[in-house]
Amino acid sequence: MYSYIDDPNHEVIDFIQNLRELEDEVIVDSEKLINKFIAANRFSPKSLFIKKSFLNKFSHESSFKKVIVIDDDIFKGLSGYKFSKGVLATFEKPTFSTFEELEPPYIILNGLSSPENIGSIVRTITGLGFKSLIIDGKTCSPYLRRCIRVSMGNINFLNIHRTQNLKELILEKSINVYYAANEEGAYSVYDSKPSLDSAFMIGSEGHGIQRDLLDIAKEKVKIPVTTGVLHYNASIACAIIASDWSRKLNLIR
Repeated sequence: MYSYIDDPNHEVIDFIQNLRELEDEVIVDSEKLINKFIAANRFSPKSLFIKKSFLNKFSHESSFKKVIVIDDDIFKGLSGYKFSKGVLATFEKPTFSTFEELEPPYIILNGLSSPENIGSIVRTITGLGFKSLIIDGKTCSPYLRRCIRVSMGNINFLNIHRTQNLKELILEKSINVYYAANEEGAYSVYDSKPSLDSAFMIGSEGHGIQRDLLDIAKEKVKIPVTTGVLHYNASIACAIIASDWSRKLNLIR
């Protein structure tokens, strides 16, 4: 059953304009990403918002419990239109995985607050064969609208565990943790010898990894850089190390 909206002052239009995050649902922009979510079949479709002229070109409207058709001129004026291209949807937000549901090796994120960095990391590590991500309570949710958009929907291929006590988890599960720091005592990441049960930890954009976690990490590595360059952006550093580990651990088969 469809609902049609041609009033720019309708409450649904105001709802979409301010749509950033929902408690129980994730927000997905564009036909390409919506199709990826439906094909992956990990997130249950909830609501579809679509401009009138695009309705006959979209093939999955029957998958949604609610379909709201919006006048073209009104839809074009909505925030985020350049990304959605006339269609956006919500899907049921999944619960985070238990640690036991994860498959090593792991990527651990400590205090990352940038949705762009989170989305980029998700897109990169899934492409390199990683299947598990561990985040702490200070890291922004990978299910944010912006994260999903930047990840190109690759959140579908990742199990995510969230913990409020990262130190306790690492100690309790005896996780072999590596971290990067261009400082004395660190050796080149290219000389590292990770095992399949290892983890690599990336710290926050502004402050790095919290001190008490450095004390329990087993391996300190560095990414070789030219003189005058102190460090890389968090997502770039993660990409370099994940690529190295993917090759060494034969994660892409």
